[in-house]
Amino acid sequence: MTIQQHLSKYTACHLWANHQMIDWLLSKDILLLETEMKSSFPTINKTLSHIWVAEYVWMCRIEGIGWKYLASRHDGQGKKQISQDLLMSSN
Repeated sequence: MTIQQHLSKYTACHLWANHQMIDWLLSKDILLLETEMKSSFPTINKTLSHIWVAEYVWMCRIEGIGWKYLASRHDGQGKKQISQDLLMSSN
């Protein structure tokens, strides 16, 4: 199998997994997603935002382009913005 075939399979799987996560996310009450808990990130929304930042930065690295500070991108944003960003980074 070529590297291109491996990457194609990986990206298809990655897109599928993000759709599964987003379907779950969109079915949850906003209060659950913003409730603080003891974890590496204080809320589910902040955890999802961190996932997006990591994916975005890696794609920038792969494409050889720069990025700016992204950690606060989703501050004050709801689950729809985070969901849209995650799906866009998966395509």
